[in-house]
Amino acid sequence: MRDKHTPARERPLTPAAKDGYNALSRGVAQSGSALEWGSSGRWFKSSRPDHFFYLSPCRHVHAMIGAPHHFETKNPVIKKFFCLFFCLAVACAISSCALFKPAGVEKQGLSPEDCAFYSTYSKKFGIRFAGTENKELLRTIDDWMGVPYRLGGCSKSGIDCSCFVQMVYSGVFGIELRRSSCDMFGDVRMVAAGDLREGDLLFLKGPGNKISHVGIYLKDNKFVHVTTARGVVISSLQEDYYRKYFHAAGRVAKNG
Repeated sequence: MRDKHTPARERPLTPAAKDGYNALSRGVAQSGSALEWGSSGRWFKSSRPDHFFYLSPCRHVHAMIGAPHHFETKNPVIKKFFCLFFCLAVACAISSCALFKPAGVEKQGLSPEDCAFYSTYSKKFGIRFAGTENKELLRTIDDWMGVPYRLGGCSKSGIDCSCFVQMVYSGVFGIELRRSSCDMFGDVRMVAAGDLREGDLLFLKGPGNKISHVGIYLKDNKFVHVTTARGVVISSLQEDYYRKYFHAAGRVAKNG
């Protein structure tokens, strides 16, 4: 009688089973050994050249003919590959979803509607809003975005920089500003660049060292204004052109 601790004799793959495995695999020799299903109900290594086969990592191993359903690959390279791929996929999904998520929304207890509102405008304007910004200001700016520039214009068919600021301030804050950028400059109190806040006016100087342009500050060095080439747009103070011609920032007295 065979001792119960003596392993059962392993049998090589039958021709039919081997053909089935090879039909689902790519025939390559690796490391001088291959897996073989034995009569004891487990896999063992075989050194017979005709038993060499490689399990394709893209094919489900349970689909192999005659393979046990509890089979799990022992190849550490394949396991590491799938783990790395899975981690990268999860990281990319999380980062893409959180790219324009308003900062601290949960802590501020915003409603789902407000959360969706600020997320939408964060994507539109390329600014990470925190959920405390003036909603009417964002809506008004969005309504004017892309309107073309026209010297002396003051409508949706064409507008210049000072009229745009005048229209926004009138509609959002109920404050009537004077018409030209020079006059607006005389109606504000100066604020340092490090103390800028939403709604502050930014003034730029052109040729002759004269104030010739005005815009409205939003957040993170971004401001909305009217350009001759693109009309109403959002730009950054970090751009070389605006850093060169930026003159001063001011806060309208009636706006805080």
